[in-house]
Amino acid sequence: MKSLLVAVTALLLAACSKPAPPEPIEEHPVHGVVLRLDAETHTATVKHDEIKDFMAAMTMDYDVPDKEQFAILRAGQWFDATVMSQDGRFWLDRIKPAKP
Repeated sequence: MKSLLVAVTALLLAACSKPAPPEPIEEHPVHGVVLRLDAETHTATVKHDEIKDFMAAMTMDYDVPDKEQFAILRAGQWFDATVMSQDGRFWLDRIKPAKP
């Protein structure tokens, strides 16, 4: 009986708990060059400079969810953009062609 009471209490607590609200979106300016594009997943492989107080210079894949923003990009192209970050997810926005 005691184990049944514990199980019911646990189920009630789980049902009443709310999921954690999403973290706020962080925005960081970035300068880099496009190495590859994947039109199917709207992903850009980018080699970028250090993002001060956020990320070391590196090569990584970024989502580009906005179709118009993705269409701006070309392999070999330098750009300035904003890295958006939320809950461990990163994506590019406000993309503009730039000089090296």
